[in-house]
Amino acid sequence: MGRYIDKALEALEAFEQAIRLDPNNADAYCNKGTVLRWLHRDDEALAMYDRAIELAPDATWQHLNKAAYLRELGRDEESLQSFRLVTRLDPNNVDAWADIWDILTSGLIDMDEEAQRLEARQAYERVKELGGHALIALAEYDPRTEPYRDDYDDDLYE
Repeated sequence: MGRYIDKALEALEAFEQAIRLDPNNADAYCNKGTVLRWLHRDDEALAMYDRAIELAPDATWQHLNKAAYLRELGRDEESLQSFRLVTRLDPNNVDAWADIWDILTSGLIDMDEEAQRLEARQAYERVKELGGHALIALAEYDPRTEPYRDDYDDDLYE
């Protein structure tokens, strides 16, 4: 564990140095956020992701990193909003669409059931269009999809 922390702290210093050299380097802020994430320094990590997004608001990977971390922290509604933003910036981002589907079928989001079902289906269709076959295969076995089975049966059992 000590070696891992030592390497993470070295990486943290490298990204801090990059930020000192170029305070507008969005990638350095995002990468620093990722290292802070590994170190479980949650608020600092999110602040770095926010700064990266502020500097490069159209960079999808900054939003994707933040969305994934919010998800790890159990902040599913915020994560869902971030993943939705990724799909507006990059409609072909299969990972964001898959995460939207996963969050919506998790039962952890407080929203109108019919709207949730519709959006989950749309996300599923988008993943399918983009070639996310692994998600489609998992849907067949994921118990969370039970309430949605009627929506997916045609696709899963073709």
